[in-house]
Amino acid sequence: MTTCIGNHDTDPPTAEPGLLLCRRCHTRLAKDLASISALWHHLADMLIPTGGTSASRGKPGSRPACDLDVADILDPRGAVHQRIVSWARVVIEDRSLAPRRLDADQAARLLAVHLDWIAAQPWCDEAAAEIHDCAWQIRRVCGDLPDPPVGTCPDIDPMGQRDTCGGPLRIDTAHQWGAQTVITVVCGRCGSAWADADLPHILRIVQPTRRFPVPREWVMARYSINPGQLRMWINRGHVRSYSDHQVELFDVIARIQEG
Repeated sequence: MTTCIGNHDTDPPTAEPGLLLCRRCHTRLAKDLASISALWHHLADMLIPTGGTSASRGKPGSRPACDLDVADILDPRGAVHQRIVSWARVVIEDRSLAPRRLDADQAARLLAVHLDWIAAQPWCDEAAAEIHDCAWQIRRVCGDLPDPPVGTCPDIDPMGQRDTCGGPLRIDTAHQWGAQTVITVVCGRCGSAWADADLPHILRIVQPTRRFPVPREWVMARYSINPGQLRMWINRGHVRSYSDHQVELFDVIARIQEG
């Protein structure tokens, strides 16, 4: 069996059959290329300066006419653009493809088509690392990075590398608001998930630090809290209330646990 040559904090796992990357590294590379393609055309719109009163503050000429980070990414001479396109050129040359001029989006799409071939090359770890860095920079300026974790996963480590998983726990709010809404805590490492019914138990362990506002109607219905009780908690400063008629979920759960 071949060991994955990707970047791992611990002992590298076995690579996928015929490849030099494990499933996790292969999937991350695929997601990075997809992110570059999905977000690239949004960058041009971000070059347009935003209006508003804040733009007129300060000394004349003290504010850039556009987002310089975005301009640097879009610049064909910039590091992000050059890295993505250069790896596409390697594929074109090594696979004897027809030469062509590419921008970063087109280069990412070409790399995605040849993903399995790339994952079998001795330089795939270097390519994956550089593409991941480029994708991260693009996602950062587009505001597409994940929210900070609310805690670390207390489940048993499925990989057997430590006593508990310790992966980052994040709130999943992808479900549409309404009667079917489900708030879930998901581990980014092992994939364990806890539905909203389990939140009082899991949050007792992870001690969340970030805020998570939810509608008052939802939290009263979900945890069988009457309006008077919730108002009392808010008035006494036990539960934070927001201007859009929402309350802090973690504060409510803490009050439930204390009761």
